[in-house]
This record gives sequence, structure tokens and C-alpha cells, in this order.
Amino acid sequence: MEPDARARLFEMMLGFTVTQSIGAAVRLGIPDLVSQRPRSTSKLAAAADADPDAVHRLLRTLASLGIFTEEGGSIHHTSMSELLCSTAPASLASHSLIFSGVHYRTWGGGLETFQTGEAAFPRVYGAPFFDWLAEHPTEGSSFNAAMAAGATVRGARLLDRDWSGVSSVVDIGGGTGTALIRLLTKTSGLVGTVFDLPQVRQEALAAIEAAGLTDRCSFIAGDFFTEVPSGADVFTLSNILHDWDDESASRILRTLRPAMTPLSKLLLLERVVEPGNQPDEAKLLDLHMLMVLGGKERSESEWRDLLSRGGFDVTHIEAGLIEARPV
Repeated sequence: MEPDARARLFEMMLGFTVTQSIGAAVRLGIPDLVSQRPRSTSKLAAAADADPDAVHRLLRTLASLGIFTEEGGSIHHTSMSELLCSTAPASLASHSLIFSGVHYRTWGGGLETFQTGEAAFPRVYGAPFFDWLAEHPTEGSSFNAAMAAGATVRGARLLDRDWSGVSSVVDIGGGTGTALIRLLTKTSGLVGTVFDLPQVRQEALAAIEAAGLTDRCSFIAGDFFTEVPSGADVFTLSNILHDWDDESASRILRTLRPAMTPLSKLLLLERVVEPGNQPDEAKLLDLHMLMVLGGKERSESEWRDLLSRGGFDVTHIEAGLIEARPV
């Protein structure tokens, strides 16, 4: 046995304490308080209406992980703790609320999921994840904020593309429009449509109006299992298909295929699972998708097979971006 193998494994097994500590710090509002001004742990505890000794120990632990730093008796931000501020670009604050809250409890049903292959969330909460979110607006708001923050990061890949010769884009499952709004803001002459469920309509329309894009961006409510807007030059799906098992993902693609022209392109912003034993965030998220939704992250060969069954041919694939055309 490697001398430090036990210590490293033991630390991994304590990972739940990290998830909950980050979530607690965000719920107490500590990242935003530190942004106002650095201060001692006791003053942060007072401002957060929390126990001073417990907050001191919480921040001591997080600082040892590079989340905050203590200097001269005061707590300061690091590049990681800044990402937990509610107003940070690509903030992870809402992710921390979801991971340490509703998703955390889901993993308590993990063993049965590995035994049966069925998602734990419906078993633990009594309803599929998206149905449950629709009935719980507080968690739904956190989830939408997390997806919008993630879209800011993923959407950067779209901003770097050459959009000459493209006049229209439909973002399937585009949420509140974060990624498409950024793209249209940068690319004059391009028109776009956000397609998602009715419950995000008002928030999406407000975001479109705030961006001054009502003349070039619209919102259409619907269900991508039945029908999607047709005729666009480019269709994008960002972290949509990983929510679903292969059968359901194939249904989405088969619904999309007739809506495309022979010259349309499909852009998937999705992770690609790396082969072999190397560490890969996508492998952890693959288990999380299984646990919450019964979905999966996919390897390159799995993506090619899925798209082929949906009526598409992959023309380019790399980490985070898959391009395909209808066949």
C-alpha cells in the first residue's frame, strides 16, 4: 500500500464536508459580506447572525482549501471564493445551493440507483426532478440561476465561432436566454429564438428586453419531445442531452431533425468523457446525472452513435463542443 494512500482516500471520503461547508457559507451570505469589506470571522458571524466559533472553524477549513484566505486577522477573497458571490460573473453560488441542498439528499438513495440503474431523485422526492422543480419555486429559481451562470461559461465557445453567413439561431432548451443574448449582443444581424418550457417565459422575456434585443430575439414555449421551431441556420443545445438517457435523447434529436433544412447545423455544448483512468470532471457529473435524472455524460463514440441514431452525422467534436449536420 502506498504510504499516503489511506490518507488520500480518507480525505476523499470527507468530500461531503466540503460540499456542505461551501453551501453553508453561501446560505449565510459570507461571500457577499466579504465583498463589502474584509473583516474578522467574529464580525462576519455577527453580520450573518451565526455562531462566532462555528463560523471561525468553517472559514478556517474553507481557507485551507483555497476558498477565502485569512490575512492580518481578516477574511479576504481568493479567486475561488469570489465565484461564490451572488453577483459574480459565472457565479457558482446557486450551484452550491443546489448541490448542498436538493441534490445532496438525492445521493442518500445512491446505493439503490447503482443496483437498479434507475435515478434516485424520483424515489427520494416522489416526482421526477423537473416536475418537482415546477412545484418548488425557490429551488427552481436557484436551478435557473445556476443554469444561466453555466450558460455564460459554455456560451463563450459560441462567441468565438465565425458566424458569417448565418442569419438565424434557435437555442433549444435555452432557459432564460443567457447564452443566446450574449451571442446576439456580439453578432449584429443575427436573429435568434429561445425555446424552452412555459415556466421560464417571463424571466426570459425580461432578460431579452433588458438587453435591448426585442427586435432580434424571441421566446417560444414548448416541449422538445413533440415539436421545435423550424428552419433556422443553426440549432444549439447546451447541456440538454446529458439530462436524458439514450432513448429519450434520441427522441429529442428525432424531433429536431425534421425542423432543420439540409444546410442547417447542430451545435451541442456538452462534455465528452475522456477514455482511460485519467481524472475527468465529466466522469463525476456522469454519476450525478444518473442519480438525479437518469441521464449521462457520453464518450466520443457514444455521442457519435447517439447522433447517428437521431439522423445526424458528426462533423467536428472536441471537449465541450460537438458539431453535426442532418443526413
